[in-house]
Amino acid sequence: VSLEDVIDSVTRAYRQLGSGTATDVPRENVRVSGLDGSFKSLPGASETAGAGGFFYTGGFPGDAATMTTLVYDPEDGGLQAVIESDRLSWLRTGATSAVATEHCARSDAEILGLIGAGTYAESQLLGVAAVRDLDQVRVYSPTPDSRQGFAARLSRQVDTTIEAVGSAEAAVGGAD
Repeated sequence: VSLEDVIDSVTRAYRQLGSGTATDVPRENVRVSGLDGSFKSLPGASETAGAGGFFYTGGFPGDAATMTTLVYDPEDGGLQAVIESDRLSWLRTGATSAVATEHCARSDAEILGLIGAGTYAESQLLGVAAVRDLDQVRVYSPTPDSRQGFAARLSRQVDTTIEAVGSAEAAVGGAD
């Protein structure tokens, strides 16, 4: 699945939510005393897609997480799919940034400031770059190696200057 495909799907999903042909509820976060991790459930359903389901994720120490999507037939409740969703969640995050940028940012926005240089920051940058011609990206992470590695790695994927900066203020100051 390409990021562009997911951007189209996320756009349709937001339209369906707005028109009332889809629904979701806020994330449920379950923590248990004595456990370091947490479990989250995000249910939703779409009349147009003819499906409903749950996205489950468990977050654990050391940035370990598991993500699974269960898709059900809303007519008979039959399980249609079990999807390992790590990559899907990554794509959806980048696509959501693309949709937000497309509809909320100025059309001439070309300077992006990022705070954070993790895996999801990568998808967000790629999502924004899919809908805007970026002239410059500034990324801050409290770990110098992380922000420098991010800049080097993503410079090979995005046709723009990516600069690792030493503060959050330097990342977002003057950004579009």
